[in-house]
Amino acid sequence: MWDAAAGAVVLLALLLLVLGAWRVGPTFDEHFYIASGYLAWMTGELGVNLEHPPLAKYLVGLPLFFLDDVVWSERVPDLVAFPRAWFYQLNAESLDRNLFLARLPICAATALLMVAVYRTSRRLFSPRAAFFALLAFALNPNVLAHGRLATLDGALSFFLFLAVLAFAELASGFTWKRLLVAGVTFGLANLVKFTALLLVPFTLVIAGGVCLRDRSARPLGWLAGTWLVGLGVFAAGYGFEARSAEGVELTQDWLRGLTVGVFGEERPIPLLTAIEGIDYQLDHGTTGHPTYFRGEALTTADFEEGNPHPEYYLVVMLVKNPVAFLLLLVGGGLVALRPRAAWTSVRIAAFLGFPLALFALFSTGNALLGIKYVLPVMPFVALWVASAVARFPRSGAALCVVAALEGSVMLSLLTTPEPAFPNELMYYNALVSGPVGGPAVTVVGDDWGQDARTAGRFHERYAGEIEAAGGLFYDPYSRADPAAFGLERARRVVGEPEGIVAVNAVDYYRKATEYAWLGERFAHLGWSVYLFDTREGRAGKNPLDEW
Repeated sequence: MWDAAAGAVVLLALLLLVLGAWRVGPTFDEHFYIASGYLAWMTGELGVNLEHPPLAKYLVGLPLFFLDDVVWSERVPDLVAFPRAWFYQLNAESLDRNLFLARLPICAATALLMVAVYRTSRRLFSPRAAFFALLAFALNPNVLAHGRLATLDGALSFFLFLAVLAFAELASGFTWKRLLVAGVTFGLANLVKFTALLLVPFTLVIAGGVCLRDRSARPLGWLAGTWLVGLGVFAAGYGFEARSAEGVELTQDWLRGLTVGVFGEERPIPLLTAIEGIDYQLDHGTTGHPTYFRGEALTTADFEEGNPHPEYYLVVMLVKNPVAFLLLLVGGGLVALRPRAAWTSVRIAAFLGFPLALFALFSTGNALLGIKYVLPVMPFVALWVASAVARFPRSGAALCVVAALEGSVMLSLLTTPEPAFPNELMYYNALVSGPVGGPAVTVVGDDWGQDARTAGRFHERYAGEIEAAGGLFYDPYSRADPAAFGLERARRVVGEPEGIVAVNAVDYYRKATEYAWLGERFAHLGWSVYLFDTREGRAGKNPLDEW
């Protein structure tokens, strides 16, 4: 019974993922990954978006590789400009279809992650506990929001969970099959995003602990085997690349010394593109990103002495998850700290220690860009939830149902009964009055420009009325040509124009002083684009009532 019910939940979640993948407009980064993945399939070129490994980009580019009508030019332009030109200009007529197809592999990976969460919880606890944990996880708005985008975070959550799970199994009892699985998943996770490099110290600590427990050095042998298999998978993902460092500039002196110092300038260096990507991330990670947090617009200058807000991701988790889910998170985490049959020392280290280490890594780092960066902790939290349901069967199950309803049916219990679907990127819980008050806490990484297309459709619907009101003034939060969204007649917001002004939530808060003159908004588009009527004498009036 529970297996059938779990299957129904996964199918429901997959349906929401796929429908949302069609309805949600392109986000800020997606064209980079899709175009670079397509280029990699066509030419083997990995230099586009080299700051990330290629696996997720292979996945999102694959569906388009099989289409005959994708416009392609053998002459690849500047690699920085190529993704935008290819996605939004050369293939503008098929933009919606291409975006949808590119998102489907990530939808599939997210659905498989749900299956993995259920099966793991079922094995550790019970089918009943696993079902309710799956329900809360599969309908969590953050899982649905990011699990349908052609980005890296949904894929990383899947492969990273599998890698930790596989290594925990290996540490619980050695077999050659477990070593092979642990090595392959280790390599695949690192092929998605360099965040997975955290697996290196994690696996070392686990193996070291088993060495001490068993008073044997054998775990170091199977650790080396895991790394060796993983390195082979990683190298295969880069096509076993080896090229000279001539013309390559590495910003990290130690990394340049390690590579060029060993191989020289002319001798081929294995995995040089991956090394360049790691170098880019290390350099980029020291500067921080322009962001917004609790009334403060932060620039890169604010990160010169380190992260000024180490509490950022804790606050993000508190406002971006259903309240019932938060209660389950805390309760499940505490239950997991009490060793029982299911929670062995290895499993505590893997399923509690690893996600906490990942969370701490980003909390002390300079990338304060929303819940997507800590999304990989969510499947581990689902295991904590399962442990809470196993320990408190009735109350735990009830909270799972409430969490699923709170996250998937309503944007907020205290604000509006408007369905969250397909606007889960802008989900905020009742603690901050939902999407009405949530963006004032944090909004960078939640508004990715996903509603620029919705703004274009709004302009098309009310074109005559908007032009009569003075026109639409809007600067989309996107790198695309506004014409890609039907916004070719929209004008930039310069000064204080009179007409209909649209502003993305991320800009509204990050550039608060620039938009302080706007007054009260009369509507929103997908919760991430705010609409203002700035004509004289229009304060408090909603033009939609007249149109």
